[in-house]
Amino acid sequence: MNAAGSPVDWDSRRLWSLWEMIRFDASGFVWLAKEMKRLSTFLSNLETFELRTEEQKKNDIATISSFRNTLEASWFVLSCDQIDRIIYECRPDSIISNEDLAHLVDDLSTRMEDECKRIVFLALSHRDAQYFSPEIPIFGVDYSTKFVTEGVFEADEAAKCLALGRPTAAVFHLMRVMEVGIKAMSRCLAIPDPIKPVDRNWGRILEKIQKEGIQKHWPNVSDRTHGDGALFEELYVSLEAVRNPWRNATMHVENKYTDDEAEHILVAVRGFMKKLASRCDENGQPLAPLLILPSSA
Repeated sequence: MNAAGSPVDWDSRRLWSLWEMIRFDASGFVWLAKEMKRLSTFLSNLETFELRTEEQKKNDIATISSFRNTLEASWFVLSCDQIDRIIYECRPDSIISNEDLAHLVDDLSTRMEDECKRIVFLALSHRDAQYFSPEIPIFGVDYSTKFVTEGVFEADEAAKCLALGRPTAAVFHLMRVMEVGIKAMSRCLAIPDPIKPVDRNWGRILEKIQKEGIQKHWPNVSDRTHGDGALFEELYVSLEAVRNPWRNATMHVENKYTDDEAEHILVAVRGFMKKLASRCDENGQPLAPLLILPSSA
């Protein structure tokens, strides 16, 4: 529960700050523990075999029901089942003694204790949390708006793997990001998507990018010293640098990466994709215009 007495909206798929966890414990479970202790103490001071009156059972239901919000919001399923059992046993036409109710409350306390042992919190450093749940898109806003079909998912998965101490998995996702980039770069250079499996090899794709893309659009070396020519030449060099040491190596099970290595690769891939995103989207738009050479006539 929060400070206002409402249940905290727990979400197992997002990070919680230490303050949120402390606040939850203090305002929810600490309150619940006190109420449970108060109720148990109260029941222990009553005549054991005295039956609960209709008014008392009504109050019992109200008290026990107030525990449900905190427990239900925290996935305490068995404890909620016990609450339902207590509510049922305290129905208007039931016969229940102080001792019976005390046993039911003790069982609820035991279930809560057991379920507390089965709820695990994941703690991340501030650095890792920025990868797991970044305040701004991990590869930049431009990338996140232009590579939404596949690129955003792969980049997010890579960052989460890095945050959770799975660097080899992070590099695997980063190589998939690069594949998204290669496809976009090829499309921007008007190179058709490969159809045959053999043509999907990075080596063949890069060969086409160089011969059918860059050299066709900017045939002279001087054309590749400025503008789009220089940009695509730089992107091509980056792809060649990635292919052998990272991409090909990642496909073999004997290769593993450390956290530092994976972070280094993430920075490199992010730099490549941000540069590509500054020029085109995942569909290669806008296309790179062909350079019109002056007529020799």
